[in-house]
Amino acid sequence: MKILQEPVISSVISYFNTSTEQLLKELKSNATFYLFDNDFMSLLRKLSDSDLECIISSFDESNIILVPDVVLQESYGNDWMTPDRYKSKYQKFFETLSNHKLLFIISLDTLFEIMINDCGDETQAMNLMKKLSIEATRGHKTISDSIKKLSLPNRMTLPILQSALDFSSSNGGERFLTLANLVLINSYFGPGYIFSNDNQVYADRNIHAGNDKLRNRLDLSEEEFRDVYKTFSYVKVLTHTIQSQCFTKGQALDFLTRCRHYDRNRKIKAVIYDDWFHDLLSDEKLVDLTLERKININF
Repeated sequence: MKILQEPVISSVISYFNTSTEQLLKELKSNATFYLFDNDFMSLLRKLSDSDLECIISSFDESNIILVPDVVLQESYGNDWMTPDRYKSKYQKFFETLSNHKLLFIISLDTLFEIMINDCGDETQAMNLMKKLSIEATRGHKTISDSIKKLSLPNRMTLPILQSALDFSSSNGGERFLTLANLVLINSYFGPGYIFSNDNQVYADRNIHAGNDKLRNRLDLSEEEFRDVYKTFSYVKVLTHTIQSQCFTKGQALDFLTRCRHYDRNRKIKAVIYDDWFHDLLSDEKLVDLTLERKININF
C-alpha cells in the first residue's frame, strides 16, 4: 500500500492494520463496521481526550474503524503539512482511537481482495467491482459514464479504475466511502456506518436506496438497504452520545457547548414532532429535543 511510505504520516502508521486477511477475520466475527471521512476526523481530533473517549464508547456496535487511504491523503494534503505538524494534530487522536477500536487502512486493492474472497475468481471480481463502481457514482454522471466505457478484464487494470473514480478530486474521499460500503454490503457484511458531514454522502445514500438495479444486485429491499447502509453526521453522533450516556440536561448542554463549536452553524436535517426540519438549532433546543426523544436526525 503506497500510503504506508508517506513520511508525513509516519507518526501514526503504527496504529493501523492493513491486512485484508485480518480485516475479513474481524468482519466475520462482527459484520458491523464504521467508515470515517476526513472532515469528520478533523472535528473529532479537536476534542478533549475525555470527550473523544465518551463518543467512542457510545458506538459499541462494532470494534472496527475503516479509514480509506484516500481519506488519509486528504488529511495531509495541504502543502504546509509536515511530519511534525501532522504528528501534533493527529498522533494523540489516532492513539486514542486505537486504544478502543481496531483501525484499518483500506484501499481499492483491499476492496478487490474482498471481492475475490467473495467471488473466488479474479475476472468475476473485477466485473462486479466495475458494476458496483458504476452504481456508486450515480450522483457523479461524468465519472459513472467514463467507468461504463472501461475494459477491466483483470487485476492489472485496477489502476485504470482507480483513475476513472478520480478520488483526488472534489468528494473523492466520499466516493470511496460509498464504494467501500457497497462492496462490503455485497459481501454480506454490515451494517456499515459512514461518519461524515458531507451532504453528498447523505444524497448518495438516498440515490442508492431508490436504485432498483443496485438493490436487486444486493438482494435488498429499500428498507433493508437503509438498515445496512447508514450515514451519521457529526451532530447526529453528538446526540447519539447524549442518549447513550444518559446525560442530565446540564451534562448534555455542557457536552454540546464543548463539542459543537465548529458545527453550530450547520443546518440539521431532521424530523421533529413528526414534521420535516432543515434549519439551525441552538444547543439548548437540541438538548431538549434529544432528551425528550422528539427529534430524529437524518443528517
